[in-house]
Amino acid sequence: MESLIRCGALDGLDLNRRQMIYMLPIIVSQLETDARNNVAGQIGFFDEGSLFAAQNEPAAPAMDELPRETMLHDEKAITGLYLSGHPMAAYDDLAARVHADRVCDLLLAAETQSSYRDGGSVRLFGLVEHVEKKTTKNGGTMAFVRLEDRTGSIECLVFSRLFQEKQLLLREGEIVYGEGRLSLREEKEPTVVLERLDPNPKNVQKQPASSPEKPQKKQRAGLFVRLKSADDPRLEKLQTLTEIFSEGTFPVYTFDPGSGAYRFFGTLENCESVLRELQHQFGEENVVRRG
Repeated sequence: MESLIRCGALDGLDLNRRQMIYMLPIIVSQLETDARNNVAGQIGFFDEGSLFAAQNEPAAPAMDELPRETMLHDEKAITGLYLSGHPMAAYDDLAARVHADRVCDLLLAAETQSSYRDGGSVRLFGLVEHVEKKTTKNGGTMAFVRLEDRTGSIECLVFSRLFQEKQLLLREGEIVYGEGRLSLREEKEPTVVLERLDPNPKNVQKQPASSPEKPQKKQRAGLFVRLKSADDPRLEKLQTLTEIFSEGTFPVYTFDPGSGAYRFFGTLENCESVLRELQHQFGEENVVRRG
């Protein structure tokens, strides 16, 4: 009964969870007393004693609901899921301020046309869901940490040096900020090798523009080609190149100076020969490669 209360299964009743938890032992005790009396034949089902007991059922005192954090923790512990919300929901604005990458985008990086690449820098801001420690060949300790935000969870590797420095942060339920390198391998779930780990940056302040500590917005990787206009005739040559190098996965974007709009055009191989050919066709000043 207590598990049903704590996971929210009985929220449709008239009492909040704190009241139900408080009343549970009182009601159970009364039911046990009634059961013993019935077995002993002291109270009949239709007699005055039973009617009197029904009219004097214990009333729940006025009590505030459990703290939000406690409710979510109970739901996760009992069902394995957050049912009425997520602990990270209150940190959406902060996640944007520290330019945290969404876990769902990292998990889909290998399956979609994404700016994320193997070995690329990423930022994570989330909840420590699980920690598994391992002993290395050198006798040190490393950890596999599953970090969760509102969009999903991802496995992170914390090697010995960082683990020794930050092991107090690696506790289930702790909210942390981390930076590291994305690892994309075929037929394996993406992981992040953490290189930095800090406590919940809930008191982070916006840095001045000149501050070296201000997180820089991650630039989109790809080949960027500036056109003369939206109907630039050289687009046919660009189309031919994408067909010749159709096995490439490096994204190509065109920029129309008239509208100021970028448009995804296709993919090419990320190699010097392709870059030189684009520069020859469009001019070196009109072709930029990032990533």
